[in-house]
Amino acid sequence: METPSQPDVLRASGSSHVREFLIEFIAEELELPTADVNDFSELVGDLGFDSLSFALGVSEIKGRFGIQLTKDDVFECKTLGALIELVESRL
Repeated sequence: METPSQPDVLRASGSSHVREFLIEFIAEELELPTADVNDFSELVGDLGFDSLSFALGVSEIKGRFGIQLTKDDVFECKTLGALIELVESRL
């Protein structure tokens, strides 16, 4: 029997895994407590995302989930919840 690849396993695990990964990644990169990062957090306004944050986020998301994503795709997401939905839709 063939072992599923990492992206296949991640697809099967659903949104809680996407949410957890993105919250931890954002909190670490922006040096914020994870409690300050939630679905309603605005990426630019609340969390302080800038062009470098968007570029790094795209790279991390693509590497982790094996999906196609551009900086513009992520930039269109105003909140973390919208970003989670975008990533899930590409899985």
